Amino acid sequence: MFFGVSHIVVPVTDLDRSVTLWREVIGFAELRRGEEYVDMDSGNMVI
Repeated sequence: MFFGVSHIVVPVTDLDRSVTLWREVIGFAELRRGEEYVDMDSGNMVI
């Protein structure tokens, strides 16, 4: 049974610049941050 998509992985070369785009321009909230990743909350799924 398929329930939908819960995560999307977007590889980037500049993590800080990408976080600024997703947070400041698109409006997603930063959910958690690790050594080489940031989870962004879009409301319906984590990017």
